[in-house]
Amino acid sequence: MSSSSSYYADQTRTYDRASSVVFLKTDAPFGGLSNMAGKFPLWVNGIRILTSEALYQACRFPHRPEVQGADHRAEEPDDGKDEEQTLSA
Repeated sequence: MSSSSSYYADQTRTYDRASSVVFLKTDAPFGGLSNMAGKFPLWVNGIRILTSEALYQACRFPHRPEVQGADHRAEEPDDGKDEEQTLSA
């Protein structure tokens, strides 16, 4: 095992599911906490951003304002994410 692998192995955490908030889908209980939840838009510098996922993806490309603009206007959270993945490739 490499030194970086052993570093991450030491960082493993185990959580008790019964005392944790667990969500897999945005329409399930606690789904509003997901970065893909579209019901809670953000306002940053006067710009409405539909999801925290869109904000995260836009911040990955500070040198590409045309990408940032397309991402925060995405109607569905995956729309912006898919475009970012295409640009990253």
